[in-house]
Amino acid sequence: AYPQMKAQGISVDANAIYHPDSAAMNRAIVRINDGQTHTGSGSFVSDEGLILTNYSAAYPAIAAASSEQKNLLKDGFYAGSSAEEIPAPDFRLYILMEQKDVTDTFTNQIGDSLRYRQRQQRAQKLKKKLISQRKSEAANIAVTINDIMGGNRQLMSVYRVLQDVRIVHVPPRSVA
Repeated sequence: AYPQMKAQGISVDANAIYHPDSAAMNRAIVRINDGQTHTGSGSFVSDEGLILTNYSAAYPAIAAASSEQKNLLKDGFYAGSSAEEIPAPDFRLYILMEQKDVTDTFTNQIGDSLRYRQRQQRAQKLKKKLISQRKSEAANIAVTINDIMGGNRQLMSVYRVLQDVRIVHVPPRSVA
């Protein structure tokens, strides 16, 4: 994909777009969760942690902060200062910090001689073990291992989890 982007005139180095171990644009994208439910994504737009997202991703927080007296959904909202920001206590932001292919670990520890069900059970145990080892004692870290390429590869993703999420601006319904 990058050679095509380069041919079309992109002037940014590939490592500035995505790099698994250092600062790059991929670190500016966050996953937004409401409790355990993924609601969308957003992008950092300031060094103070301000993110932009679409209305539907923020909707549950906006609805929860609304009341009959103060209908944020209908009238919108703008915090003129950090003291006016509205907490979104159930929301979490997940910032991708690291990705690692762990397929070889699975191949070496599970092998091919087991039946499908036995391999699946061992794979689940190994996932839990690897996640636990990587997560360690860090409360603000989330780790997942996903099967990709039809289950032929396993990718470990490590996220920093931000729990202090607040509403800063909501356009009125007529604009949103």
